[in-house]
Amino acid sequence: MKQFLYLDMEIINSIIAQTEQGLVTQKSAESDQSTQKSEEDKTHSEVQLGLSAGVSKLLKFVGNMNHSQEELLRTSDSSSSKDVVTKVIHDAAFDIARSYINPYNPELNDQSYDDVGNYLQLYRVFEFIDFEYLDKLFCDNGIIDLAKKSVAKQIHESAEKATEGLGREQLRKANAKFNAELKRTVSLSNQQYDDAATALKALRSVLPYRRMMLSSDGYLIPLDDRHFRIAPDSMGFRYGGEITCFGMVTNIIGADTDPCDNKNIFATLQFQVNELLRNLLPTQSENLCVLHPIAIYYGN
Repeated sequence: MKQFLYLDMEIINSIIAQTEQGLVTQKSAESDQSTQKSEEDKTHSEVQLGLSAGVSKLLKFVGNMNHSQEELLRTSDSSSSKDVVTKVIHDAAFDIARSYINPYNPELNDQSYDDVGNYLQLYRVFEFIDFEYLDKLFCDNGIIDLAKKSVAKQIHESAEKATEGLGREQLRKANAKFNAELKRTVSLSNQQYDDAATALKALRSVLPYRRMMLSSDGYLIPLDDRHFRIAPDSMGFRYGGEITCFGMVTNIIGADTDPCDNKNIFATLQFQVNELLRNLLPTQSENLCVLHPIAIYYGN
């Protein structure tokens, strides 16, 4: 069983439509009365003859679910039933679309299949990056300010313990030098956080997405909020461990992509942006492989 965290139904429908020469669609008609609300869902297919068994089963399943849903909604104003039915239909459609594609399954650090247009199925531990969440960490009186104060306190306490055995005259002579070194140590500690804040601003200025996933071997997966099956704000906190990402390679950002054309200012600027991404994002790979996600899920 799969637990979907992310599902792009636009691409899934496109795959089915191209393969089956048509698309499974869903229509809804509603009518309001003074004391009762009724809703009737009708599902039809615009496909031509010759549907595969998988799509035929999906249509039959949708019809059965619609009949049950119609009876329920005639006696209740709840919309939860419709949401459940929609998600179940989407899950079934993914399995059908997935059966038409034979993706590569590269092992960790294997980039031999990283060609634009290839479908990949990655089973990895991904780092989930939420830029809006990170921005909140660096706000005034946020967690980063608290961390700076905590580190500075630890440095001062360690320094006091180191000077406990010194006499008054020794402390007086070393006081100016000691305070300067203490200030420098605290400043170096704070600089690490300041550099991280600068890098975050730089990334946000060049990336058109608010959220993404990143693997240690260089797979960059941009995420569109429209396709989340969960609350995206909670993904980084609630979910971790190895996860499956199924998608298509759409771009390679590498050291060997220099346009070598000084007259093409746009290509040169894009290369410089790509170099910034390669240097800032924490991966062990020389190249970044952009994977457009179709589905992200736990399970088989």
